[in-house]
Order: sequence, then C-alpha cells, then structure tokens
Amino acid sequence: MTTANQLTLNDGSESCNTMVGNTSTTKGRSGWESKTDVELGHLRLLRITTSKSERGGVTTSARVFHRESGGLLRTELFGDFSKCCASNSALRCLEKTVIAQHVCVLKTLDQLKSEVEAFYLAKPAKPWVVVAPPGLDETSVVADFQTQAQAEAFLADMDQPACILRRCPDGSLSVNY
Repeated sequence: MTTANQLTLNDGSESCNTMVGNTSTTKGRSGWESKTDVELGHLRLLRITTSKSERGGVTTSARVFHRESGGLLRTELFGDFSKCCASNSALRCLEKTVIAQHVCVLKTLDQLKSEVEAFYLAKPAKPWVVVAPPGLDETSVVADFQTQAQAEAFLADMDQPACILRRCPDGSLSVNY
C-alpha cells in the first residue's frame, strides 16, 4: 500500500454506505469482509473483495465473473481477469480496517475498469459469438465460445432474445456458419 492509502486506512471513518456499486460488509468465520459488485455489461460482473489474507493482514482482490442462467456466476481460472489490488500484512482484520482498505481500492475503480477492458481486448477472439438483441447492426456481444456446441448450450439458457454468429477472419460477424 502507498503512504497516501495508509493515511486513509488509519482514519477508518468512511461509511460503507458511501461505497460504489452494490457493497456489503459482513463478519464471517474468517473475519470481516467487504464485497462490491460492479456490472460491466456483456453479462460480466467485477467483484472486488477485501478480507483477511491467508498469511495474515488484509488483502483486496478484483475478479471478473460471467453471469449464467439462474443467477449463477462463472469465472475461468487463468482465463478471466483477476488481480490483487492491495495487501497489507500489518493490518488486523477489523471492520474499520477492512472498510478503509476497500474504500481506498474503490477510489481506483475507473482505472480498474480500464485494466479489465484492456485485458479482454488483448485476448484472442473466439470464433462463435452470442449477441443480443439478435441482428448484425447495433448488437452487443454477450459471450464468445470456442465451439458452436458451447454457444448453443449458452443460448438455450438465456432468458432474452439472442442469436449465434460466426466471427470471420477479418473480425466481422456473420450468420453463415
């Protein structure tokens, strides 16, 4: 953590209600935990979590999940964005220290969103794409898949109108398989 963040951590007066997105702070078996969910679009969710580290202290991480049918969240290990945003082994896992560190990381949310966008833009495009609403103009890519069968299984579970398109070598989308 930087010195500036450390000063904010020592203050500890931020209220959980002033945090961005859908934030909750709870006490569980491992101590206090703050969690913020930020919708990214394309059925992606950025979850920022601050909790007790396995090595002691407090750590904050960010991970992208994909929404699936029934409200389930899926993430691909080493395939989706994941980052340790802050870690401080000198802190005890108290409610005020967890909230303060969480607030410090949330102040960098715009930068974090940019990193997520850059991460997914740098990934090689998969050939099968599910778009919503159906069509070739003004559509939004919801998810992409390596195989047609994976795309069809995903489409079957969707609760909104969508269709499958094939990504051409030039990057354009086509209905011709």
